[in-house]
Amino acid sequence: MKLLNSAYAQYFNHSHDRTGHLFQGRFKAIVVEKDSYLLELCRYIVLNPVRSGIAKSPDDYTWSSYRQTAGLYQQEDSPLSTEWILSQFGFDKFTAERKYILFVNDSDDTVSPFEETRGHLILGGERFVESLVGSDKYHDLPEVPRNQRFLNRPSLEDLFAIASDRVGRNKAIYTAHIKHGYTQQEIAKHSGIHYSTISKIIKNLENNN
Repeated sequence: MKLLNSAYAQYFNHSHDRTGHLFQGRFKAIVVEKDSYLLELCRYIVLNPVRSGIAKSPDDYTWSSYRQTAGLYQQEDSPLSTEWILSQFGFDKFTAERKYILFVNDSDDTVSPFEETRGHLILGGERFVESLVGSDKYHDLPEVPRNQRFLNRPSLEDLFAIASDRVGRNKAIYTAHIKHGYTQQEIAKHSGIHYSTISKIIKNLENNN
């Protein structure tokens, strides 16, 4: 996608005698739990033109996958694959297309599925998230952004709740930073302890381990 976007941007700029970025923001992808979330996400995306006010209904917008998936438009040698999404509505293609149309138009469109993503990366249930981020190897991958490595970590409230004395508090500070990836500034803000004190506590426990 990155190559496609950059190549098209160069072509467009050359054709229209312009320079600079063509698309706002970088391309990004999320991992979606297929059984529970993908169908709802597909519906949300094809309703984007209606939501933004550039189309009255999804079939009015020619640049999405809706019309072809719904059987309203056929294109020979199309790269669009509609088999999976239509299979969710039946084995007969005509019946599946009619049910797909009803499904899309039956949306209450109140909550974006993207609001439920974990770390802007994963959309799925707790068990699905745990299967992806539960291993230590995932946490150690440098190419995975920090805020995505610790999607399933406990909250600072939970970590400090079990600290009944200063020793327990210091252990909670050390665990929050070393094991669960909280920054020293985040820990200082939550605990009300000065940043320099947090740093000393972590260094002392590191030296004793």
